[in-house]
Amino acid sequence: MITPIEKFKLLSTFKENSAFFEAVFAKHQFLIKNENGFLIYLYENFTETGRPVLKDVYAINKNVSNPFEPNKLPAEMKRQPMINALILPKTISNNRCTIWAGHKVAPMMGHGTKEIWEFARGKWQCTNSKMTWHS
Repeated sequence: MITPIEKFKLLSTFKENSAFFEAVFAKHQFLIKNENGFLIYLYENFTETGRPVLKDVYAINKNVSNPFEPNKLPAEMKRQPMINALILPKTISNNRCTIWAGHKVAPMMGHGTKEIWEFARGKWQCTNSKMTWHS
């Protein structure tokens, strides 16, 4: 199902943490403005293996291929998918969270990062970023 970004912003998950989501969207404008669209995955609970469990997926602005079929969610994320996507927490605790971002411009061209975000000095900011894939 295709979801405009404005419709995603109406979800209760977004409303509860709008300052966080807006900060992430501002940092990742290349995805938000991507004419080919992108995916937003929402995750909950890290498993005993330290991996997030993907709960929901939204195709933003265009029908984008989804490596995790919606009917197969929830699913444990074994590694970050190499696609245009943001993997964001459904809920945030202790003013800190982990996200994954990927940007693929063409086959064999792109990169992905794992980022630590914290609420400090009155705003959300990325405090650590590590490249997880590059092609």
